[in-house]
Amino acid sequence: PTAIDSIAVQLGRLGAWTEGLGDRLPAFLTERFGEGGGEELALQFQQQLTQLLESTTEALLQLLERLVTDKFEGK
Repeated sequence: PTAIDSIAVQLGRLGAWTEGLGDRLPAFLTERFGEGGGEELALQFQQQLTQLLESTTEALLQLLERLVTDKFEGK
């Protein structure tokens, strides 16, 4: 249980970090690539990062489920 709580805290921190990054990204990209390109690139980045985090979270949940199931089944 403690490990799961720790993972939840770390995922919460990661979510806050990515949210902050996403908020700053359009301005950063606009400075680098000029007007108009920054917001589109930022949106693409946010979508890809969201997909990555969702798939990572799903894989982690499946791993934890398998560990718990195996423990109760005596494997």
